[in-house]
Amino acid sequence: MLTSSEGAIWKQVVEIYQQWDTSWQKPMPIEDVASRLPAIDSAMIRDTLVHAAADHLAEVDVSDPFTFKPIQDRVTGGTQ
Repeated sequence: MLTSSEGAIWKQVVEIYQQWDTSWQKPMPIEDVASRLPAIDSAMIRDTLVHAAADHLAEVDVSDPFTFKPIQDRVTGGTQ
């Protein structure tokens, strides 16, 4: 389960992802997210994404490059 800090980061990550891919189809590299959230340590973003995947909120590929994709139905309740 996401901590309250991770929940706040997750919300920002999802907003960035929605702007980056409005079709919710492409995996996004973590570097793109980190560059848009410079005040948040990239390790914290990575941890948040791993925990979001454990909570079935995102698909995460930890290989190089690390990518993620929020699961739209879990994040939006099936609506955009």
